Amino acid sequence: MGKKKSVNNYANFKKQQQTLIAKQEQSEAEKKQRKTVAAIAGGVTAVLLALIITVTSLVSASGSAMRGRVALSSGDRKIDNAMLAYFFYSNLNDCLNMYHGSEVNVNKSLKNQEFEPGTSWYDYVMSITLSQTEELLTLACGADAEGITLSDSDVAGIDKYFESLQQAADSQKMSLDKFISKSVCKGIKAGDVRKCLELSTLAEKYYETLCSRFNYTEAQLNDYLQKNYNDFLCVDYKINTFLYNIPSDATEEEAGEIKEKNLNLAKELAACKTLAEFDNYLREYLSDLNASEETVNQTISDTLIEGYEYETEYDLGKWAFTQAKAVGETMILEGQNQYSVYMLAKTPYIRTDNTKNIRHILLTPDSYGSDEAAFELAKRLKEYWQSGEATAESFAALATVYSEDPGSKSQGGLYANMEKDVMVTEFNDWCYDAARKPGDCDIVKTAYGYHIMYFQSQGMPYWQAKAREILFETDYDAAFEELKQAHPIVEDDTFTVRDKK
Repeated sequence: MGKKKSVNNYANFKKQQQTLIAKQEQSEAEKKQRKTVAAIAGGVTAVLLALIITVTSLVSASGSAMRGRVALSSGDRKIDNAMLAYFFYSNLNDCLNMYHGSEVNVNKSLKNQEFEPGTSWYDYVMSITLSQTEELLTLACGADAEGITLSDSDVAGIDKYFESLQQAADSQKMSLDKFISKSVCKGIKAGDVRKCLELSTLAEKYYETLCSRFNYTEAQLNDYLQKNYNDFLCVDYKINTFLYNIPSDATEEEAGEIKEKNLNLAKELAACKTLAEFDNYLREYLSDLNASEETVNQTISDTLIEGYEYETEYDLGKWAFTQAKAVGETMILEGQNQYSVYMLAKTPYIRTDNTKNIRHILLTPDSYGSDEAAFELAKRLKEYWQSGEATAESFAALATVYSEDPGSKSQGGLYANMEKDVMVTEFNDWCYDAARKPGDCDIVKTAYGYHIMYFQSQGMPYWQAKAREILFETDYDAAFEELKQAHPIVEDDTFTVRDKK
């Protein structure tokens, strides 16, 4: 669920370019990139429910033994080891998809496989699980204290999910408990899953209650902007990097010549005075290298970086925000076997472009066995939604059950105040199509799978969304800290989820 990720998607992606430059200047190795991940998915009609996790029987403890031990508790609220195992393996499934291409072997102990230096895969997944379950318990206790309970609609949503599970179990000629035990981990039964879903639903409901208490007027947002003006500044710039390679057997003189040649190219580009001259130089340079017209045009288009947010820690930020004064000014930065030329394309400004409020349901081919099956389910879900009320609320209900994007699943597929160019191209282009209007719904394919897209509305201007997110995080953190103090978590340090057959 993630208490800070639930309101504004932009917070997950801000300062991407700063991070990129920081890595270049500090010569850091690229870190693994997170991808949209698969979670629990439901089936419709003749489409089978995808297995929650592809690996089976990884927990050797019996279900009754797990249910007999409390892992975490707060007041009358408890999470036993069976529930903890459910959350653990759901998170493991997310991580296996998140770190696409990782070499973790799910048939061997996760405790003996390194996620990163000093941390095993087991420790990493368990840390996520404990953070998640502690938050769920705290929020659920907050709901209890205020008399907030699950509504008939909430219960009906959970029941509908179990109907999908039952359909899948029937198709496999298994009892529901056996299907869940095989799909999640050995010993887990339908009752354990229901308790987890009830806890999650109540916690999310109380989270939304807390969110509704933090409202900010335009005057408050303006006041925050004026008091923190620099933090909202952005610049646009153009960048081209000349990369070179020095053969291992090159002499010192040869290496120097290669380096000097590329430095001279950078100096020539940096001597350009206008954006048009910058582009024209690159066009001639790339054409001399026999690049295709398509490659030339795309390369030139990619040189423009918009909305680089204020920072003065790195050389780019220092130059762009404190040294460069006019459009067309240039700078050269040297990196490892490269020279990067920067040209200021727009002096510091406040972003006023509108964000978008988008809902989506992600279905991945991996979960459904094939590209065709995922697309077929996407069509069925879209048709089912359109045959009903076709509202944001009914779309959100489907997303909560079916979507495989944990970044928005618990929010009914919502990315509120989503800024431009933070999502993959196809996703972004659909959302920011000038013809887009509230209520539009289409199926969009990306590298992650099929997205059933729903355009809910225009969002706030970017700067307002950013100010609101910052204010919200501060207020929410304070409220959540009070909840933690009022409902302390008791953790059994001896619990464990065994990760071997």
